[in-house]
Amino acid sequence: MLMSHFKRVACLTSLSGKNEGAKSSEHLMDVFNFIRKHKKENNVNGVILVKESDVLILLEGEQTTLADIVYRIGRKSFINAASTVLNMTDDTRLFENWRIKFVDAKKDTVYLTAIYQKIAEFIKTSTLQEASTINKIFDINDSQKQIHSEVTNNNFQNKTFKITSWPKPSQFKMTTETMNLCALLLRKKCTYDTLRKLALFSDDASLNQTLSNLLDNNLLTIEKIIIPKKVNSRANVVKIAFHSNLSEQNERFGTMLKKFIKTVGRR
Repeated sequence: MLMSHFKRVACLTSLSGKNEGAKSSEHLMDVFNFIRKHKKENNVNGVILVKESDVLILLEGEQTTLADIVYRIGRKSFINAASTVLNMTDDTRLFENWRIKFVDAKKDTVYLTAIYQKIAEFIKTSTLQEASTINKIFDINDSQKQIHSEVTNNNFQNKTFKITSWPKPSQFKMTTETMNLCALLLRKKCTYDTLRKLALFSDDASLNQTLSNLLDNNLLTIEKIIIPKKVNSRANVVKIAFHSNLSEQNERFGTMLKKFIKTVGRR
């Protein structure tokens, strides 16, 4: 099947904590063989990049087919929540076949650089964790070239947070800091500034990342704080004084008018 234009998507995920050693390889081959069937039937090419437990699946092909593949991969029991970090249209293929590659930064520098340069500007991440993972997979250490998430302090300023339910172990790793945060937000709403002052995390980046993870898993509710407009008290004093002076002037004018009328009447 020939296509002048096709879709290129990237799905970022990770193997669940129970996948180790032989089990991990078995599950990766499950994904590989599943996509390889589409290679033959629907001309889907691409690569699975594996770095420790993190997995980036890059696919090229017809849009509907790729959407179905990503959906089915995300439903596999050994895959943590998958997110689409790349969705673009192109007319030149990066991949001529389908392969799986365990990333070794020292050996695969040229290969990884070629892919990264082609897709970096089109990658969209919604959390700090996603951006960090992609940089780790491609071994990008130069801050000028790294993928940066749009999630910053500004996304959370002037907002209150509360979580709706306790996270499941499969959703993301629960550290002591994360458990303390969840325990707090289950009991009551907290502002971003309050969370920062409590110093539950070592830095703002870790706090932002955890809030983003909770948001991605539909566990976090956010409300914007409505800040009342400041009243210019000085302007009000001037305004009151003006009205007061005006009233006094009207009163004096009225008194003078009455005297004038009386004087005219006597004549």
